[in-house]
Amino acid sequence: MSQAHAERAGMPVYHGSQPGIVVCAAKVVSLEPHTSMPGVLVAAFSDFAKEMPLDPKWIQANHPQVGGYIVIPEGGGGAFMHTQQFEREFSPAPEDAPLTNVTE
Repeated sequence: MSQAHAERAGMPVYHGSQPGIVVCAAKVVSLEPHTSMPGVLVAAFSDFAKEMPLDPKWIQANHPQVGGYIVIPEGGGGAFMHTQQFEREFSPAPEDAPLTNVTE
């Protein structure tokens, strides 16, 4: 995921506690059933304006919960992390910091 991709997505960017780790992530404030797609949940976020539909297989594998973070690593995909774990491992990237080691 390039800096341009992260900016297009609009998700906040975070740097990992280990050098070279960059992710996009957002804190989940609600999980609601999708109105027309059974088994799909729609996540809303505190710091990201867009809602995100979550596939049933992803939900089963990741067990998202309100209050935690959906994390999109540089290679794509995504995972759920509980708040304490996420905040131990990541910090917000300064707005003027270059995003290094990030690929499209």
